[in-house]
Amino acid sequence: MFVKRFFSHVSLNIINDGVTIPIHGSPIFIPIHSTTTIGIIYDYLKKHENLKIESLEGILISKSTKISELQGSSFIIQIGSLNYKIETETLNSSITKHLFLLNCHEMNPSKQHVVHKYIQKLDKIAKPGGNYKKEHLEILINEIVPRKKKRDRFDALELNDKINYLFSEIQRLKPEYEIISKKADFKALSLLWAGFWVTIAQMAYIGIGSYSIWSWDVMEAQAYLIGLANLTFGMWYSLSSNVEFDNTAIYNRLYLKNLEQYSEKYNFDLKGYRSLQEEFRSITSEITSEEVE
Repeated sequence: MFVKRFFSHVSLNIINDGVTIPIHGSPIFIPIHSTTTIGIIYDYLKKHENLKIESLEGILISKSTKISELQGSSFIIQIGSLNYKIETETLNSSITKHLFLLNCHEMNPSKQHVVHKYIQKLDKIAKPGGNYKKEHLEILINEIVPRKKKRDRFDALELNDKINYLFSEIQRLKPEYEIISKKADFKALSLLWAGFWVTIAQMAYIGIGSYSIWSWDVMEAQAYLIGLANLTFGMWYSLSSNVEFDNTAIYNRLYLKNLEQYSEKYNFDLKGYRSLQEEFRSITSEITSEEVE
């Protein structure tokens, strides 16, 4: 019986951490990793009759048997008269890769994005059926990712620790920054709204004076004086507070100026906080934009 199956089976490879059973008209993808059990495979194929899963080496298999327990042993999925063989080496490679991922995640969850980014290249280092190790990932990254800005190589895991440090520092300073940011926002908006209502009041005064109480001949000189006063006040405020109103929205200029004033008042290192943010953005963008060849 085993000999017959050996010469009439279709060998399947595990691709993308799973295997596709090429059943006519309806291929079925089954994920294969360290926690997959034979029972799960049965569940994927339960609608097909005459389903059996047996080990070619004669190992007893039950629905509770984990795939990881079958390393070193090929097994056959029999559906009616069709037989599909999962090779030992393919199985070992998939299982060890999955265990490697779990180990990396449990060891340091903050490095998951680094692991996911380069895991597809690990097959060039770890031989089929061999074990994946943390050192493989470090060697891989150092070999294929060039340093930028005149650096020969960079240690991605060490760089990731730097990201975690910057993120924790930003989170630590963020509550204090949000307090002075709200104060700066309130002051900037208050000044703009005050200017808006003063302008409305001036327009109402000129309008009512021109058409209801006096005439335009009387109000014309006052209108010019009001306009000149507004211009003088704007120039004085701009020069005295070093707020420039060119090229950027007035609100942004006022907000940034007030933010600097409040940071000095509350002894908040605004420049240091901005430096942390800029460095954090720079490093994260460097990693996400790096293409693996």
